[in-house]
Amino acid sequence: MFGPDTCGVDKKLHFIMRHRNPKTGEYEEKHAKKPSGSLDFFGDRKTHLFRLIVNPDNSWEVSLVILGVRDELEELRGLSPGQG
Repeated sequence: MFGPDTCGVDKKLHFIMRHRNPKTGEYEEKHAKKPSGSLDFFGDRKTHLFRLIVNPDNSWEVSLVILGVRDELEELRGLSPGQG
């Protein structure tokens, strides 16, 4: 599971991964620690794109992009099926 979550006054950015332990064969959940930085994006009333990249070496990174929705929609109107 990945994404932002707010419950009352508690704000979180979740990253929970299930994987099979190669030694025991049992499935485990691993939770990312709460970010040390600010989570101010919850109150800015803007559209956000969260991106999670998991690398083959099990390292990972999260990025956050604040989108200008109207600009993005205008660009999409010019696309036709089959354009890549």
